[in-house]
Amino acid sequence: MIVLCAWCIEQDRPAFLRELAPYVDTRISHGICPDHAAEWRAKLRRQALVARGHAGGAGTLPPTDGARP
Repeated sequence: MIVLCAWCIEQDRPAFLRELAPYVDTRISHGICPDHAAEWRAKLRRQALVARGHAGGAGTLPPTDGARP
């Protein structure tokens, strides 16, 4: 089975991730490459901070003492 990054396909970039056994299986499946996975995790972290009211921008973390800004 051939595994391609769905995000890379959308961006018209090389998308091959890996081939899974049995190698004679030519079906195609989709996954996410390490670059797009990191981008997605960062986006989710930003959205979670905004949802919690910590919309200070990229790199801003909520206070560790539990106090709200």
